[in-house]
Amino acid sequence: MKKILLPTLVLIAFASFLQAQTISFSNMNRSASFVDTFYAATSASVSVATPGSGQIWDYSNLVPSGTFGTETYYNASDSSSLYPGALQFFNKNLFTPSGLTIPGAEFTSLNANGWHVLGFFLQGASESLTAFTGGAGDVLDIPQQRLIYSDSLFYLKFPVTAQSTWTSFYKRQVAFNLTVASSGLNATPGVFQNYTSQTRTVLGSGQIIIPDENGNAMPAVPALMIEVTQTEIDSVFLGGAPAPPALMSVFGLTQGITFNSKYVLFYPLNNVESPIMGYNLDASGSLTGLYYRPKVGRKANSIGLAQMDLINTNFYPNPMLQGGVLNIDLSATADLAAIKIYNIQGQQVAEYKTSENNTQNLSITPNLGQGIYLISLVNQDGAELSRTKLQVL
Repeated sequence: MKKILLPTLVLIAFASFLQAQTISFSNMNRSASFVDTFYAATSASVSVATPGSGQIWDYSNLVPSGTFGTETYYNASDSSSLYPGALQFFNKNLFTPSGLTIPGAEFTSLNANGWHVLGFFLQGASESLTAFTGGAGDVLDIPQQRLIYSDSLFYLKFPVTAQSTWTSFYKRQVAFNLTVASSGLNATPGVFQNYTSQTRTVLGSGQIIIPDENGNAMPAVPALMIEVTQTEIDSVFLGGAPAPPALMSVFGLTQGITFNSKYVLFYPLNNVESPIMGYNLDASGSLTGLYYRPKVGRKANSIGLAQMDLINTNFYPNPMLQGGVLNIDLSATADLAAIKIYNIQGQQVAEYKTSENNTQNLSITPNLGQGIYLISLVNQDGAELSRTKLQVL
């Protein structure tokens, strides 16, 4: 019996470990509609993440440089008859050669195969081309259109593990009608084609730490590090053939122009919504731009917004010297029950009860070695009120 039981237990433990390191349909938890803010960070002194397993990616020192942007996803259920299987859509505008904005929306789907791009909707637009061609009646007409991609670009292709890599693409073809009298074109049908291909490769696994909206370290989030290599090719077809070079030059367009880019994303392993952090890489592999998303971090740790509201508690000195005294201001912590200290691996190394403390200040001498620690404030119900980074020199 023992010879059977031991391997069985090992297999169960190994299966649990694999499940914990996997993003699949069961732990992908995208809201049907949500609004999330990207916070940009100064990247001059930030290093690229180290690949491999068991990593601790500590980006809690990020210095915000403003709001990078906002991602707004809308519930697509009311459009399910037009985009079968659509979960969400988000605004994605296109632009004509003259810079005219054409409102658009890209639809995504989530199923057992993965999270992927499904289709595109584009509002109609019409613009005069007289400034380009000199012809008074020359015009570009783009009809309203709904596109469902025959190929699908996968943001995540399930199951996503530490060994995953996948390549996917889509081809977006936006129809138009072109009238240029000098070229003998009269409502001639054409297509703006964008071919986008991505290869996504999991480079590492571990825990990532980012700051919240106020610059305090959030709880570490188990995550996968995914590198994305992207190629975009833009082409223009007219009457079923590539548009003539002379006509392309009139509009300042280049046939088959190619854009290459590379970036790195960190996807949480729990309550997966979106990447918790991402950065761009230049041709030499240097980090050129970075954003982080506290809301995604809270969801990954199942922490509500109310729990993360920071209270006016001051820790000083910070950094502190090894063996020194840490002073804690408790003036605004009526519900505080305990102070817990964790190392960077998430292990609790100290705890101090505060319920019997009658003063507004607490002085402790934690036995901590040099390094980075996280101080957690816990209320009477055991809920975490906030978490702040402490450096010991």
